Amino acid sequence: MQTVILAAGDGTRLTPLTDATPKPLLPVGPGSLLVETARTAVEAGASALYIAVPPDYRCFHDELGDTVDGVPVTFAVQPRPVGTADAVQRATQYFDGPFAVLPGDALLDRASVRALFAHAPAVGVDPDRGPGTTAVGDGGQPDALQRGRQWDLPGRPTGACALPASAHDLLEVGVGETGEREFADALASLVDEVELEPVEHGYVVDVDRPWDLLAASELALQAWASETGEATCAGTVSDRARLAGAVRVGTDAHISDGVVVEGPAIIESGASIAPNTVVRGPSYIGPDVEVGPAAALSRCVIQRGSTIGHGSYVADSVVGANASLAPGTTVANRRHDGDTVIARAGDERVPTGRSAFGAVVGPRVSTGIDTSIDAGVTLSTGTRTEPDECVLRDR
Repeated sequence: MQTVILAAGDGTRLTPLTDATPKPLLPVGPGSLLVETARTAVEAGASALYIAVPPDYRCFHDELGDTVDGVPVTFAVQPRPVGTADAVQRATQYFDGPFAVLPGDALLDRASVRALFAHAPAVGVDPDRGPGTTAVGDGGQPDALQRGRQWDLPGRPTGACALPASAHDLLEVGVGETGEREFADALASLVDEVELEPVEHGYVVDVDRPWDLLAASELALQAWASETGEATCAGTVSDRARLAGAVRVGTDAHISDGVVVEGPAIIESGASIAPNTVVRGPSYIGPDVEVGPAAALSRCVIQRGSTIGHGSYVADSVVGANASLAPGTTVANRRHDGDTVIARAGDERVPTGRSAFGAVVGPRVSTGIDTSIDAGVTLSTGTRTEPDECVLRDR
């Protein structure tokens, strides 16, 4: 099955994390969103991968290379973000025949994608999200998903579908209500001609907000742990450290005396965990991250090149690339039993869908010693705080 992966979106709702990293390249457990989607497609039976990308796609090529598990990769450039139909059309110009489309900004369980390919023509649906509309696209932009006529489906379309060759002729759609050429409109025409079998996903996470990245990372780490089940070490681990459960320590990573890592957890290449630190999973510690002595990290995503200072506490949070949390920095993580934490997103107050949530620390943020960051706060790229400051609002 020739497979198109949509990866040209700008990810504005994930700011500030996407200031430094394109949305599809954000880490979710053992790989980025794009890598996880590509591997899922290959496992399901993809014969070739066509990645719809923005003009500067060097970082996408660096991430995937020319093949994924032996399956060739072609990058289809979308010069401007003018809609998912345009992105799919630019990818499908390279081939004929049936094809699949997968969102590059959502995490889908592998079993359902295998079923989707096996039952083509088919469309993936999320049974937990109510009735479907024609707005299948790049992982589910909320404004698009509210429009269009209803499909008789047992849930909301997720952006994943496997289509017949005749779908090629339907991609030349006009500009819709969103001001873009929507793939949903092409599918609306196709559904009148072809019966698409609904395939329910075991889980689907639209990574649309920073807390969605946490949810996707947790699911990906848990799925990886169920397959791995034990610690794997390519780096250096002290005899006086303890690794429990599924833990992966990358090349040139260093785990010092007294460190406790409770999986599932991935500590990438070049990372350094200083003595007497505790890391509780599901957690992802990115490449070249430095964690100081006696720190505590729980259920978090720490991106490439960041520093977590001595005695800091970070839980249920995302820390962007090359951030520096000074010694004693503490992130509050609000908890609600049976309820969802509300976070701020610009001028909005948005439910996170999580019973515990800390903060979003953007790329290149630098905190002063003993800074306290309130739950739900977002620190924008390059923000600096003063020593002993208590940060109660977005900056």
